Amino acid sequence: MLTRLRKISAIAQRAEWRNHLRAKDSRLRTGPKQMNGRFQLGKSGNPGGRPKAAHSIQELARKHAPEAIQTLADIAKKGTPGARVSAAIALLDRAYGKPPRFNTSDATSFRKAVDMSDDELAAIAARAKLTLVEG
Repeated sequence: MLTRLRKISAIAQRAEWRNHLRAKDSRLRTGPKQMNGRFQLGKSGNPGGRPKAAHSIQELARKHAPEAIQTLADIAKKGTPGARVSAAIALLDRAYGKPPRFNTSDATSFRKAVDMSDDELAAIAARAKLTLVEG
């Protein structure tokens, strides 16, 4: 009997809490966040802005960037094969940006070039942007 009363009490408490969460009147809330976890319109989640320490860390890292790039270049020339590949990828990513990622999870939109007609391939080639990099 006592366990049954506890279960009924727990159910009643959950129902009260559920009703409390369902109250959608944002005018009654005083903080910047609403009950659904989103910020109210016009209220910032970070009113003080980025901390000053983050700017000084970036400046310090940028001072060491030329030495870090030189270290990557040295590893790309003289390191172990795995380290050389990793260093080369890092250098290329910083020099030219990371290559685009293609989402192939949608099998209907992803087709092999062999399956495309000449007109479809020509349309893709016409949309391509070619960039000449002098170096």
